[in-house]
Amino acid sequence: MSDPSHTITDEFQCTVKENDCFNKNILEQLAKLQEAAAKVNKSIIRACTYCGCIEINANNKLYSYHDDINLDMIKLLDPHHISGELCDACRDRIEKDMGSCLYYLACISNSFDLNLDDVLLKEMDIIHLLGKFHIE
Repeated sequence: MSDPSHTITDEFQCTVKENDCFNKNILEQLAKLQEAAAKVNKSIIRACTYCGCIEINANNKLYSYHDDINLDMIKLLDPHHISGELCDACRDRIEKDMGSCLYYLACISNSFDLNLDDVLLKEMDIIHLLGKFHIE
């Protein structure tokens, strides 16, 4: 990465573009992205259910929309519903699956001549603008 104006995202997207010979069909790219995202979900679930290195408390409801609580108070609550720490094997699997998601996202971006860095910057601007109201 010799040009300081290029980010790691730019370099990643260019590398994907230069080396991807098999994923030129947008429908295939969409299917592969969805498959990769499903693998991320499966790997997280597996870490909880099969390996047991983490525990997920899915019933951990900290507040309801009817409670008399403001958004600043919500930040003070401990929202972490995951206990434990990923073991090396689970961490590696999840990172690999997340990397696949990024790869296929770069393929899709290249198909539409979109720059992932620009997409990230626009999303960051929206988050900064809307702050805690950026809820989807």
